[in-house]
Amino acid sequence: MKTTSSTCAAGRENSQSNNNPSNSSKADFEQRGILPAAANDAPQQKNNFSQIDIYAAESSAGLHIHTQKSQATPAKFFDILNGDSSPISCLYGDPAFELSNRLNVKKNTDTMILNVVERQKTLSWALSLLAQSESAKIMIEEALEQGWHLGLDDLNGPDFQIDVPQSRIVLDNQGFDDTALRGSLFMRNEMLIRLIRALRDVWQENRYGAFDEEYPPESILTLERVRAADLDVLVILVAWELREEEEGDLWRHILAGDNSDMAMRFMGYLERFPFNDVTNDALAAAFAQWFMSEKRIATCDHETLCDLDLLVADPSIVNPFGDERLAAIDVERLSCLPDRTAYLQGSGRDILADPLYAGMNDDINQIHLMHILHDLSVTYAGNVPFQNADLAERIFPAEMVEH
Repeated sequence: MKTTSSTCAAGRENSQSNNNPSNSSKADFEQRGILPAAANDAPQQKNNFSQIDIYAAESSAGLHIHTQKSQATPAKFFDILNGDSSPISCLYGDPAFELSNRLNVKKNTDTMILNVVERQKTLSWALSLLAQSESAKIMIEEALEQGWHLGLDDLNGPDFQIDVPQSRIVLDNQGFDDTALRGSLFMRNEMLIRLIRALRDVWQENRYGAFDEEYPPESILTLERVRAADLDVLVILVAWELREEEEGDLWRHILAGDNSDMAMRFMGYLERFPFNDVTNDALAAAFAQWFMSEKRIATCDHETLCDLDLLVADPSIVNPFGDERLAAIDVERLSCLPDRTAYLQGSGRDILADPLYAGMNDDINQIHLMHILHDLSVTYAGNVPFQNADLAERIFPAEMVEH
């Protein structure tokens, strides 16, 4: 399970005045050689970024990018590992190009330096594009204010990983280098989806944290389903907002992907009421559609149960879970959007009562859950389960007892 962190309430006014980030157009990146030029793309207005002096400093923690308001400082690099991340405050606002110019990269430049520059170009492009969506922009700016770092690495499984104590997001690059990521339309869109999901997960972590300290395993499964569905709903929302800004690549990518049913349900709802503001109702419809896929539910449950296993396996904790009863508001608050509305408002009670949302049809996951509940109800001593902890201590030495 994820580690809970407190929300960092950095001043929004100060952050905006210092960085003043703007959005970069697709044509702008094509002119700089970051994206392949498309002959059929309509010309777009070029936005200017604020000028920030950037340099890399050496420290025991790895590569750090700093912003300087005064005189420039020469860039200094050293060996770093794949997956090291850079502050979002330095990626959001097109610093990669200034960093590249400051380095004055030549043919004999060290390969590691080139890798750092390419990685920052990739992440800076992704943040700049997503910032054209109002919902994504708010989440990016919050992560910026709270000092989150963003990186890429081959995670060999998960779409992304977040380290809450270290304020670090790592996106899966599926083994592709940064140039290949930017050169493939499919991989660019996949990276954007991972970034949206990660930013939303950070948004949720800052407000609600993990569920294991408050709720029992059955309630945790329900909440994790709601949270997983919400991540995909936010992807739908951001892609739609980008489409309205004439950036339709991500929306078309979703329509051809595994969550196309959610996108079609969302778009179909909007088309039924073209003259009303029913975006939240359309998001609720997409949320309900998520639960129509047994594969999505089973995958989410499996990942949650594996996390619960790790908590149960800790011998220092008798029962790591809470016993708070799940209420409708606990579900509804997970649907709060960056604009301070909740698309599941008033639906929490129905979600908790409907087997579509809380039922478990996968046999393997059912057995897995039963094992976890059984382990919580017994005391192990010498690999023998005891219902009575005192009896276990009488038969086996105390150091052999595992609760």
